[in-house]
Amino acid sequence: MTNLVEYGIFSPPVVDVLSYLDKLMLRAEGMIAKGSPGVQESARNLRAYAALSRQLYQQYLEVGSREE
Repeated sequence: MTNLVEYGIFSPPVVDVLSYLDKLMLRAEGMIAKGSPGVQESARNLRAYAALSRQLYQQYLEVGSREE
């Protein structure tokens, strides 16, 4: 995303960021289901952060692909 912000060049990374964030959310959900109260709170925060990051990254991909 740095290329887009700094230079206006859309160049998504080679890594599948959306899949990584999906896996991270699933791991967090497992921690919510089985963790201690402190772990559950941290996992809920992690899941919310990953969900927001996924939404923002998805929008980045959509906007970037339209402008190519």
